[in-house]
Amino acid sequence: MLGCRAKSSRAAEGDVVLLVMDTFRADSLGLRMNGQEVTPNINRFGKECLTFTHAYSAAPSTKYSMSSIFSGMYPPGHGVEYARFTLPDCLTLARYLSQRGYFTGGVISNPWLAPEIGPESSLRSMGFGFNNGFYYYRNAREKREVEDSMKMFAPFPSGEEVNESFFTMIDRQIPEGYKGKPRFLYAHYMDSHQPWLGPTVRKGITGKFHEHATGEESFGEDVKLVRKIIPEETGRITTTELSPDEAARLRSIYREAACYADFCIGQALEGLKQR
Repeated sequence: MLGCRAKSSRAAEGDVVLLVMDTFRADSLGLRMNGQEVTPNINRFGKECLTFTHAYSAAPSTKYSMSSIFSGMYPPGHGVEYARFTLPDCLTLARYLSQRGYFTGGVISNPWLAPEIGPESSLRSMGFGFNNGFYYYRNAREKREVEDSMKMFAPFPSGEEVNESFFTMIDRQIPEGYKGKPRFLYAHYMDSHQPWLGPTVRKGITGKFHEHATGEESFGEDVKLVRKIIPEETGRITTTELSPDEAARLRSIYREAACYADFCIGQALEGLKQR
């Protein structure tokens, strides 16, 4: 998770930006493979900012963890201890800042955080409750056209799609009444989540940390391996035994997913700087 409080001369409180990378392993940060950084953008950003070397998730699942991030409570406190539970009508980060005059906007890609209503939401809980206090809260993508054979590799919006929706929100969805006021902006990325691959080759990244093949050649073999451990009919990780070479390849696939997530974070940070 990346958070940065921006300097602002417009208000006593500055802008607050929350960028969350779902299932991102901390051991990818600062790592080099094949002589190349896995997360060059985050590494560079970290050198400019206050960083935390010991950070812990409140729970090993997105819904419970995000409930804690937004409410400031552990799962027994906020009560979200099962996937279908709703975040209760409590004082969330978005509501707190909204009450202090902030524009509050979020773009998400995880279905367990999905909204059920449009813009100008009220401050009461709706859907799963994560839009509580947000003026604008949207899925990054409602529908995506993908070949049937590759649908299991497009379960979530890509980070680039998240960024497109994120900056559309910033450029077009902030009402005149909020101009000149501080903003709380939230974006949620799923690129380091299983199945780790996108539906197509990621130029410059696919095969980057593999031993041999890159691009199309690597992608085809990567798809076969991921389908071996995540059967298309279930979509769940199995306990299939892997050879040492397969395990090494799977680690490379994950590092490339982390690298792509880092690329998208870099894209987001650059877009924020330009604005």
